[in-house]
Amino acid sequence: MLILEDLKEINDVIKELAVFIQNDEIVKPDFEEYLKTIGNTNLQSACFTYIFERNLNNKSILTLYLENTKKVSASSKKIIKALMKSVSSIFEVKKVLQNGFELNNIINEKTYSVLSLVKMTSFRGIGSGQYVVARIFKFEDA
Repeated sequence: MLILEDLKEINDVIKELAVFIQNDEIVKPDFEEYLKTIGNTNLQSACFTYIFERNLNNKSILTLYLENTKKVSASSKKIIKALMKSVSSIFEVKKVLQNGFELNNIINEKTYSVLSLVKMTSFRGIGSGQYVVARIFKFEDA
């Protein structure tokens, strides 16, 4: 089971990734071009999409982060490797839980019990039977 410190560390790693793509000498120019291409959009959303979907020199942004960042802690490396195996899909909300959701992946028809990295109040309008596009990943046993 993930504890609060794990969730904080995962969020911190994601923030570090966002800083990396905006400052790394190799990635920054491509990210700026990417932003111009997609037009005005939410920067946070653009960062997530860029980090998980873009490749440079046949390497993912996550791989470039590990290669180009000095002093990445062992726990951060573990989180990055888990993020590398993330799944983005369309899910049907089966149940809203206190700290996450029970989701059914409509592609592979598997049910996942997931924890949210953001406060559940952010999902106030979402209920059973609705559909969400989400990216999920397994970290340790959660």
